[in-house]
Amino acid sequence: MKPDRSVKQYAFALWSVAEQIHAINDVKTSLQTLSGLYQSESVFKAFLKTSRIETEDKVKILINIFNNQCHVTVLELYRLLDQTKQGHLIIDIANEYIRLEKEKMNLISVKVYTPEVLDDKDTQWIRDSLEKSTGNKIEFSSEADPSLLGGIKMRIGNTYIDGTVASQMEKLRRNLISEW
Repeated sequence: MKPDRSVKQYAFALWSVAEQIHAINDVKTSLQTLSGLYQSESVFKAFLKTSRIETEDKVKILINIFNNQCHVTVLELYRLLDQTKQGHLIIDIANEYIRLEKEKMNLISVKVYTPEVLDDKDTQWIRDSLEKSTGNKIEFSSEADPSLLGGIKMRIGNTYIDGTVASQMEKLRRNLISEW
């Protein structure tokens, strides 16, 4: 689902402020924490959504809960969202902020699936090859999938590449059938 215009505006404004005060990662971490709790803890979500507690009191409680670990810029964003009855947007704003960060930093997410755990040498070789071919920095993660017979399967951004033995055999099978 594409974020709506206000989500993009909030995320961009937050990014701009974070960049000016050199707090991009701190703001991202605080956003992820706040939105993660909002998604996973129903009591926390109810607390943020209630209109029975004044916005200023909610912010004071958040400061106490996070023991000053939540960046002040994120708390100010929440204050604004709560005052305008848009607190529910925090999850979408966090996701858009992360997307914007990746875009601004030329970062591509890559997830690799292999039959066995990759060693450091192979991981580095794949990362270096992808960085060289894309011209972007790579946010790399890998996962062992024992159901794969051999080969590699990758998700690069929103693109899937299947170089597994099973997919190669399936292509071969389709080619042989089409030639008959």
